[in-house]
Amino acid sequence: MIPDFALSLTSDGLTLLRREAGGWLALADADLSADGFDAMRERAQALDPAGAQVALFLPNDQVRYLEMPDPGTEADRRAALEAALDGVTPYRVADLVLDWSLSGTTLLGAAVARESLEEAEAYLRERGFEPVLFAAIPPSGTFRGTAYFGPADGWHGDAPERPGKVVLLPLEVTAEAQTAEPEPVADPQTLPDTPAVVPQAPAPAATPAPPAPVEAPVETPRADPPADRASQMPPAEPPAPPTVADPEPFSAPVPSVPPIPEAAPPVPPVAPPVSHPAPASGAPSFSSVRASR
Repeated sequence: MIPDFALSLTSDGLTLLRREAGGWLALADADLSADGFDAMRERAQALDPAGAQVALFLPNDQVRYLEMPDPGTEADRRAALEAALDGVTPYRVADLVLDWSLSGTTLLGAAVARESLEEAEAYLRERGFEPVLFAAIPPSGTFRGTAYFGPADGWHGDAPERPGKVVLLPLEVTAEAQTAEPEPVADPQTLPDTPAVVPQAPAPAATPAPPAPVEAPVETPRADPPADRASQMPPAEPPAPPTVADPEPFSAPVPSVPPIPEAAPPVPPVAPPVSHPAPASGAPSFSSVRASR
């Protein structure tokens, strides 16, 4: 069992890692303060309810790396490492946790104080984490793979496995940046909805529908055809009536134009247009015709 999250500690900060197919992905960084650890725990639990279960990658300044010729057997390797560490650290050899790997015929060893592991586990539990295992990411050339220092004392779940070589993937661009790409897809989906509403077929059908004006004029001539035609003729053809009715009385009284209006009372509507323009209706048009002649 390997947890999906890990805390990688350095001398000046920590990084929250998430295990992916190709390695460990860095999610966020923080300082070594209590607030920094709390922020990392909240971030992990927001991604996974079991995010507080973490592997702890110790800072390399807390690990002692050494190398020597390979003595051959596992027992000889442990004995050779213990002998090399005796008196070199402020801790007794029995208080050190050891791990080793091989590079050809060279034995590569790593050692950490058990006290450091206990202190780290206690602090993580105070901050709401549940440590699963302890390991370290060795500097290049000092170790093969990941230095593994065993499960945490307070872990009671499935036995953790030795992590493989830790490959740190590039710092996450952020989950928001990855979700921002599908968002523009939502805009084009709304675009086809608007043009679908724009075309309105009933508009052109409504305009040719009303035939009301055709029926109205048909009814009017059926009511009084002779009266309507007589009333409509004068305004439609104003020059026709003066040329037909008036030339007959004007032909006789042309030599004596002024006495004609005084002698005959019925003639005055015709006589005034001869001498001067009178207020009678239609007279101005006749007088202007004679004046032009």
